[in-house]
Amino acid sequence: MSDTIVTIYIKILNSGSSPGIDGIMAEHLKHVLSSKMIRHVSVMSSLCLKYGIVPNVLSQGLLVPLLKKPALDSTTTLSACYCIM
Repeated sequence: MSDTIVTIYIKILNSGSSPGIDGIMAEHLKHVLSSKMIRHVSVMSSLCLKYGIVPNVLSQGLLVPLLKKPALDSTTTLSACYCIM
């Protein structure tokens, strides 16, 4: 994946959205948009695509329930939740 493609994708990330499990928000990536960071992301993405392997840390997600009724309890477990990546 080229540096140009990585730069374009970082620039079009939605600002104001929730961070991932790592705590990194789109605003963080946009703020530190440097050639060194772009190069590292580009190389890592290319290796993931070439070998078909994604590091475990990049395949984790955080699921936060959004309760629409005040009487609902956010501490109860969800009955069924599936995340397919």
